[in-house]
Amino acid sequence: TAISLSHLMPNFDDYRVTILDVGEGQCILLQDGNQNYLVDCGGEHSKTVAEEASQLLLSQGITKLNGVFLTHYDADHANGLPYLLATIGVEKLYLPDTPDTGGVRSTLESRYGNKIVWVTEKGQLLTEGFLVTAFPAQKEAKGNESSLCLLFQRENCDILITGDRSDIGEQALLQDAELPKLELLIVGHHG
Repeated sequence: TAISLSHLMPNFDDYRVTILDVGEGQCILLQDGNQNYLVDCGGEHSKTVAEEASQLLLSQGITKLNGVFLTHYDADHANGLPYLLATIGVEKLYLPDTPDTGGVRSTLESRYGNKIVWVTEKGQLLTEGFLVTAFPAQKEAKGNESSLCLLFQRENCDILITGDRSDIGEQALLQDAELPKLELLIVGHHG
């Protein structure tokens, strides 16, 4: 019964946000009707994060994501994604065009090159359901300050995800963007 209910639960909501407890890392599922988007998939143990995410998705009958967004390539945000995509399909990958020393970017490029949308400029991304606005960091930003920020909007719900930006990076975002009043803020460094 519990498995049947977990499969049906998202069908009762217009939209839903699920923040997975992956330890020191980030993995967020945003759902709008039958549209499913994942933001980041990383943590201390890449395979464990991927297994947790795939179990949640499969328990709801989701075998393919409409999109995956990476805020940046640090292990605690990205190292589980190649493992997850071995189990769960994806239509589009929205990736920041920033350097990666851990190898996730090159792995994703080689396996899913035709599905990648490089996010290089501020603007709205085409998705069904949510209106998504991407805010890449300023070109001179380094490290955590280079995180891609994402604003998901649907009706009266505005959700901002800031990756690992610190207060300096968040101040730069506020100077660069006119943000609406938020209903949910996913704070940098996993809160």
